[in-house]
Amino acid sequence: MYDIEIFQDRGNVEAGPFGLGGDVVMRLLGSLAPEVGHKIFFNNWFSSVDLVVHLKGIRYDCVGTIRQNRLSGCELMEEKELKRFRLEHVYWRVEKSKEVCLVRWYDNKAVTLVSNCVAVEPKDTCRRWDSSEKKYVEIKRPAVIKQYNKYMGCVD
Repeated sequence: MYDIEIFQDRGNVEAGPFGLGGDVVMRLLGSLAPEVGHKIFFNNWFSSVDLVVHLKGIRYDCVGTIRQNRLSGCELMEEKELKRFRLEHVYWRVEKSKEVCLVRWYDNKAVTLVSNCVAVEPKDTCRRWDSSEKKYVEIKRPAVIKQYNKYMGCVD
């Protein structure tokens, strides 16, 4: 662990360009040297497309879950549509000029991730409960999901 910040209360703090959560990320990164090649993982309280683009610009790789209202106008398939395809369906968009990937994957419910360093490929397999078949099944999982689960396990 490099640094920690305890959230007490928003108080009268004004949010910066990345919102309150993004501001926390930027303050905590003050302890790290970007040339070392750090990869940052965070949940949807902290993430935004603008933050991920900025982090890429200052040489930090990152992966995080992201809220629907922070997609910066990027349209992804709605959860209802994804649900029709059942487990393992994935829908993604890549902003090539900004090197950002948004991925929405259906795994019992839709989860959306944003990254500037990993996308869908290479997929691997994982075991999930299929409620319609009432058994565990092997499904394909995007690389970004695997990375997020590996490094954020038990943190959210």
